[in-house]
Amino acid sequence: MPTRSSPSLTAPLRDWALWYITQGCRVFPLHTPTATGCSCPDTSCPDPGKHPRIKNWQNEASADPTQVAKWWDMWPHANIGWLQGITTWALDIDPHDGGMLTLEALIDEYGPLPLTPVSHTGSGGCHYLFAADSAVGNKVKFLPGFDTRSTGGYIAAPPSLHASGRQYVWNADHDLETCTPVPAPDWLLSLVCSTRPSHPSSPDGPIEESGRNNTLSRMAYAMRTSGMGIDEILIALTAVNARCVPPLDTSELEKIAKGKAQILPDPAFVFHTNGTNGTAAPQGTATQKQWSSHLWEELVATRYPLRQWLINGLIPHGLTIVGGPPKSRKSTLLYEITLATVGQGLALNYWGCQPGGALYCSCEDEAGDTKTLVTNLRPQMPDTLPYPLRFANCDEVPTLSEGLLDYVREQVKQYQLSLVVLDPLMYLLDQTIPRGMDPFLAMKRMLLPFHWLASELKFALVFVDHTRKASVQDPDVFTTLYGSQAKQAVAYTLIMVSREGDELTLDTKGRGAGEHKFLFTCKQAQTTQTITWTFGGADNTILSGSRQQLVLQAFANARAAGVFELGPRDVIDYAELQQSTTIYNNIRQALFKLRRKQVLHQMKSGLFAVANPDILPQPTPVDDDPGVRIS
Repeated sequence: MPTRSSPSLTAPLRDWALWYITQGCRVFPLHTPTATGCSCPDTSCPDPGKHPRIKNWQNEASADPTQVAKWWDMWPHANIGWLQGITTWALDIDPHDGGMLTLEALIDEYGPLPLTPVSHTGSGGCHYLFAADSAVGNKVKFLPGFDTRSTGGYIAAPPSLHASGRQYVWNADHDLETCTPVPAPDWLLSLVCSTRPSHPSSPDGPIEESGRNNTLSRMAYAMRTSGMGIDEILIALTAVNARCVPPLDTSELEKIAKGKAQILPDPAFVFHTNGTNGTAAPQGTATQKQWSSHLWEELVATRYPLRQWLINGLIPHGLTIVGGPPKSRKSTLLYEITLATVGQGLALNYWGCQPGGALYCSCEDEAGDTKTLVTNLRPQMPDTLPYPLRFANCDEVPTLSEGLLDYVREQVKQYQLSLVVLDPLMYLLDQTIPRGMDPFLAMKRMLLPFHWLASELKFALVFVDHTRKASVQDPDVFTTLYGSQAKQAVAYTLIMVSREGDELTLDTKGRGAGEHKFLFTCKQAQTTQTITWTFGGADNTILSGSRQQLVLQAFANARAAGVFELGPRDVIDYAELQQSTTIYNNIRQALFKLRRKQVLHQMKSGLFAVANPDILPQPTPVDDDPGVRIS
């Protein structure tokens, strides 16, 4: 019986290769991307890390654990080649050739793909794995952005490394561990195996019968996502239908056009400048809004596209808000993620990003500040990049009343952006709340159009937000955002940044991602000004900061003396520090941070106690008389 438990993402590639053969796969070693290109002898290798290390790989690919272990003992960093056509075949979707647009059009036309394993490639595409079918061969671009890998073909299996520095990863909800490859739907097999596959037609040429529906559906999708109404789409499709041989019936055209109505609901409110005082007002009336509902039976029968992630489990295609106090290095964090998105290594030297173009709107920085920070983060930044990277500084970014929403839409469409950062949000939300309006409702109405836009165009939109000073009444760090209730309701993900010296703690929570805590060290060299990132831990393993470690050491010393509840001055005594106002304030701040992390409990007396004594370090020797406790 094959084991279903896969290794961790950080496990050696040897462990993954051996696990794959327990799933019935045949594997072989591929070359590895390097800093200079590829591990192969060809200095100008066109496919670094994607071609076999061994000859006759079609026949040598193995399911023998002895042979597989021997290969990866010889080449520990070899990427994993997975021979197709044995138990599976792969549908390879390349977004840079229009693959995602093709997929959306086919789903609209034929219905969703079945539940089957999906892996995300290092270039931003994906592999859908279906049960092997002898009729499927190896085809290149049989539809725009669609390839197949079957008998005589292979794919790179997760967690192989891509030349961009990102890993191939399994989809969090559709991986090989939890899903079994299923047969491809008949309509997909028909397209793959057709002897007359549809090809893009010339602008003025005829559209053959085999490609009519697919071509018109893709056109309708593109028109809908650009903001056209259903009636406008139908008029355009009628004109294009004259080129079809033979033309489609009017009822078929209407079906294609109306099928795009639910790509995304129209926003209920759109803010704009009224031309007098610059204040925003909702556009449209109740009669212009198309209200709808869905039967439960329809939801059950419909399979919706999977949500894509810029950083898996952290930043989705949609709205994310990154908050923190001033000087907490929020901008440095987001610049780092932006550079990783355009193909410049890992974000924070830890996370891989799905690649694509990026726009960073830095309203607090001048262009020279941006250049300096980018150079500090990437000293070897190349002059040309594989994806567009754009910056807008200071007053180059319109505010909400000046057309910020339209600006973001135009930038994403024009440059095919995967990431847009607006830093900070408070500089751009220049709307005043009308007298008598609920602040929650006002903030929600301001942010919802951005939420819908990011979901519609499928890109990651990140707002950088300042926070107020935390108080003991805050239930968690997320409530320190101004207007936190509305922002938590609208955003898919919240990331809160706190800093102590060189150590940054990231508290995150989001839909489908849960709540997590990450610790990073961000250091800047005094001589070269180069900024480096080091991952320090995740979730409950984090006890960040030398001050917080000092507090825990004081609790350990106090417990050894039979004292279990401490205040700030008690901690100073048991840590053998000198009493001063500065030290008192620093220790008090560390106590409240540990309370928010639920490492400490605050008692009714106002003192603090350790939630789990097992986390405390060993006590250090203390004086026999630790002094008088000061409550």
